[in-house]
Amino acid sequence: MMKQKTVSMLIAALVMMPLTIATAAEEPTPPSGKQTPVIRKVTTSIPAQGKKVQLPSGAGELRIEVDAYHAKEVRFWMVPNRKAKWKQRTFMYSDTSPKNGFVFEWKYEDKEYQGNVEIEVVGKDGTKWTTIQVDRGK
Repeated sequence: MMKQKTVSMLIAALVMMPLTIATAAEEPTPPSGKQTPVIRKVTTSIPAQGKKVQLPSGAGELRIEVDAYHAKEVRFWMVPNRKAKWKQRTFMYSDTSPKNGFVFEWKYEDKEYQGNVEIEVVGKDGTKWTTIQVDRGK
């Protein structure tokens, strides 16, 4: 009787446990076999609220890290304000070494900023984009 109760309790516990399947962190290839870049995560040294970073007063540094796979280069562009056209962009930096992740350390000046850092992730079979809004009024 005791053995049956123990087995019943064990089965009940197993049924109630969430099922977790451990998998290796592989870089999936799309079914077509193409290696289109995928942006996993973008982090900033100054905490962002959504995709917006509020720069503190004074000159400083904003570190942007991009975790992407199927990427051979990540380019960083500044578009000066939300109403600006792409033609008014400024090239900031390009990282072609994914060994330590794609990293840009932007040393910004003590001036007003309102715009977007456009992040272009380039791979063998395509390009992906994401944006970080930066803002600081004087």
